[in-house]
Amino acid sequence: MATRVIAVHVSLTVPSLVQKVAFTHLGWFVPLSDWPRNPVQKTDYPSLGRGMTLLHQYVDYFFKEKTMLSMSDLTDIQPKLSNSGRKVHLPPMSTQLAQNKAQELLAQGLPPSQWRAVELLSMGGVMTAAQMGISPRTLRRYRDWRVIDRLPHATPTVVETFRQYELPIPQKQQSLSLYALGPVGSVISKQRYAVKPPGGYLSYPLARVMHDVVVNMIVLRIAQEATQMGWQAIWMSKYEATLYRDKQAVLEPDALLRLKHPTRGEWLYAVEYHNEDKSTRATKKVRKYESAHFNGVWEQGWDCAYFPTVLVVYRHVIVGQGYHEASLNRANLKGAYYGRSLSRGLETIDDWYCFNTQQRENIWPWLAE
Repeated sequence: MATRVIAVHVSLTVPSLVQKVAFTHLGWFVPLSDWPRNPVQKTDYPSLGRGMTLLHQYVDYFFKEKTMLSMSDLTDIQPKLSNSGRKVHLPPMSTQLAQNKAQELLAQGLPPSQWRAVELLSMGGVMTAAQMGISPRTLRRYRDWRVIDRLPHATPTVVETFRQYELPIPQKQQSLSLYALGPVGSVISKQRYAVKPPGGYLSYPLARVMHDVVVNMIVLRIAQEATQMGWQAIWMSKYEATLYRDKQAVLEPDALLRLKHPTRGEWLYAVEYHNEDKSTRATKKVRKYESAHFNGVWEQGWDCAYFPTVLVVYRHVIVGQGYHEASLNRANLKGAYYGRSLSRGLETIDDWYCFNTQQRENIWPWLAE
């Protein structure tokens, strides 16, 4: 029996056309069977800044160790993965030169795969070649144009890190090469979205880079599951999702994911990933979410009527214990906090541990019936 071919295709959600609707999850934990069928009513909020719609298409998902196809033309072309591990030293590029090159490429018209690389890296910051679904040969061309930069972490080192994290390793290991926006891509991103894109990855240690790689892995995996079930997934990065009060950042989710359905409304999830082996950051996160709920900054900052479900993935059990203790120690907890260990894998994401109720729950709207 043939294996179903699955992946995620990315297309830009035009900011002016994004419709503001309230979120669909109650602030306090409600049993899945009691969740409203369509608890969201459309509102007249102003448009969301930018967002990225993740659509289901017939492209391989890299966890499955199959050939990654181009998400733009959906052809059957198998990318040839380079086995070269040598570093490419590119000369520094001035801001003016980057702007000139960006204008030149924009005037010529960017191909779909290049737009996709810019969009994904504008949202996720850093990704592997497999996550972007673009052949290494094409990525090398975009690298030469400085649209993207390949990070200076040798592929064998990345593979070993994936192994330490207990993450699946694709058969073609070169697909784990890491990329971020280059100077030209950063200019294109800023012009397109009017938001400064994430940067600094060339100087980050691999442990810091892996944090964002895993966050993106979680978001794409949820989006894959949602699109299979007929839901639309819209991804907001931590830079878009950050909440402010008096011009000070008060809460920075790693990602915010909206799941939309034509008849069942919207459901919102905040995603947090913890790479550390201590519980202090978990405690602080709960405090920040509860403070944001109390202050009401989330309603305007996220343009919503219901507080999102908080999904927590962690490498070390002590982080889960931190969320558990923080949930028990706070009276009148408003947020709904769910967690799972990264070591459990991401192939099956149906059940999550609810720190509020101390039980495993199915949290997805398509399982509510």
